[in-house]
Formats: sequence, C-alpha cells, structure tokens
Amino acid sequence: MIRILYTSFAFTSTITSLFLTTFTPLAATAQSNGNVGINIPIAQADKATTYWTPQRMREAKPVNINRTTLPQPTSQVERSPSGSPVSAPSGGPSSSQLEMLSEQLSNNSLISSVPFAASYPFTYSRSFVNLNRYTQYPEATIGKVFFTENGVDKVCSASAVNSTNKRLIWTAGHCVSNGKGRFHTNVTFVPAYKPGTAVPAPYGTWSSCGLYARSGWHNNSNFAQDLGAIQACDKGNRRLHNVVGFLGFLANAPRNQFWHAFGYPANPPFDGRRMVVCAAPYAVNDSGNPNPIGIGCDMTGGASGGPWLVKYSPNRFGAINQINGLNSYKYNHQPGAMYSPYFGSSFLSLRNYAIQRGS
Repeated sequence: MIRILYTSFAFTSTITSLFLTTFTPLAATAQSNGNVGINIPIAQADKATTYWTPQRMREAKPVNINRTTLPQPTSQVERSPSGSPVSAPSGGPSSSQLEMLSEQLSNNSLISSVPFAASYPFTYSRSFVNLNRYTQYPEATIGKVFFTENGVDKVCSASAVNSTNKRLIWTAGHCVSNGKGRFHTNVTFVPAYKPGTAVPAPYGTWSSCGLYARSGWHNNSNFAQDLGAIQACDKGNRRLHNVVGFLGFLANAPRNQFWHAFGYPANPPFDGRRMVVCAAPYAVNDSGNPNPIGIGCDMTGGASGGPWLVKYSPNRFGAINQINGLNSYKYNHQPGAMYSPYFGSSFLSLRNYAIQRGS
C-alpha cells in the first residue's frame, strides 16, 4: 500500500565579481545517515544572486555527463524496491500566481516541434517544450541551476519538489557537489528560464541557503547515489513553492514506469536555450547499488538534474506530475540513452535530511 506524505537580474560590481569568482568551495559540515550538507548564510546567498548577471548565465558551461566506462546492464528483470512505495502529491502555486498562470492557458500544447522518435538503443521520442508552457504548471517548477565549480561557472537543470517547508529544489548530486568532498558555490535556481526572450527569468532568481547530497556521491562520485537537494532562500515573505508550485514524488516504486524527462541540454546538438522533454518507458538496469535505471533520451550536458516525471498531466495537481528519476549520466557510445539513480531509500533519506536542515 502506498503511503502519502503531505506536506532582476542585477549586475555585480567588479569587486564583488572578483571576490565571488575566487571564493573557496564549501566543505560539508554535517553528516547523517549517509547524507551530507551545509547551510549557507543569507549574506553569502545574496551575493550569489548578484553574481549571476545575464551574461554569466549565458556563458555558464554545461557539465559533461558522458562516462567513458562501458555500461554493465544487470538485467531487464525488475529489481525489488527497498521498501513499501511512498508518494507525495504535486501542488500548484498560491492563488495570485495561479491566476497569472491561468491567463496563459490559451495554448496547452506541450511541444513546439514535431517529435523526434528513435529506437536505438532504447525507444523514445524527444521534443522542444512550447515556450507558452514555461510559465504553466508543471513546467514552471523546472528551470536551470547555476553554480561555480573550481572557479568555472557551470549550469545544470533542477525542479521544485514537494516539501513541508516549501523550499526544496531537486537536482543531480554533481550539480551541488564535485564528488570529491566539496560543495559548489554561487548556487542559484532560475525556474522557467527563457533565455533570449523579453523576460528570461519570469519568477526571478532563487539563491541557495543550503546544499545537500548523498555522501556516496559527495565523497566518492558514486553515480548510483547521484542525488542532490537545494534549499531555496525565501524572497521576503515568499517561498519558492508558493510562487511556482511543486512536483510530487514517487519512491520505492516498480521500475517499469513511463517517464517524461525534462531538462535544458546545452552540449551539441543543443544550445541550452530551450527546455526539452523525452518521453520514454523503462529500458534497462545499469550496475550500481541500487541499480540505476536507463531510458532512451538524447539530451546532453546541461540537462543534468532535470526531473523524470511519471503521470505527466499539464495544469493539474495531485497524484500526478511526480518526480521518479533525474538526468544523471550517459555513456559515450550510447548518445540515445540516459541514466538515473533509482528513487528508493536514498532519495527518501536525503529528502528528509534536506527538509530538516532547511526548516
């Protein structure tokens, strides 16, 4: 039985720019049950928001998610989950924001191009998300996360996910930590990011007041534990989920699902300017503990951390639009495949840890 858990752009000064560019990466300060994290002072978080000028966002480098080692598929036979299935519902923004979204429902089409379909190595279709959908639900919960790693500005994808504190952002572990014991700096989330349009950040920028990861990723670059969470700082009396809504989640579920995988791929043949969605069924288990899941999808670096949704349903909330995976890694010889950590006990543990640290 499934258990239900409810729960302007600004330009920086030269001095600030130099300071933040050379800021020492953050080391973890607290560990618990295989999770590690750090809370970030408001003053430092505010500087991160100022750091991300439109030019820096345009020039941020996508993380390379290709792995050179050969995949070791274990089997296409489903592995047992680590416990009873657990889920939480998706939810919309506050009434004022919902009114703004509802004004834009004249075009409910998900895509703005003829879907590209492929069958190798796994079956999938891929499309560009219609620009009119970026500020509608659930696409409004999805955006880019910008950060600095070893002095280099980089970019991933991320999404707002159900939490009692209305602050939780979910992404890949490598989008918050270098996998060698250091958290990234200047971490900032931009939901519904639309570069090249009149309003590229329709819901503003949300700096991070906390970064959290599985210690298996943070210390050892274990892709089976490539899970990351971000606590969004409040903007005055507003919290992120009240502005854009939030995705639900599904964990310890059967692996045989059908997903809509979202992200902002930026490595060729993509350029990072558009949100992309792959629609694909379960394809294979990779090696790891627990075994990561593979699907067909040709998104590239920059899409890291983007959510895999089960029961995608535009403009609706509840036991739908639930995250059940994320874009984590690919293999060089499989450009048409994407892998995600399995969402089981590790996901649930990190989610609870991030909420407790971020309350």
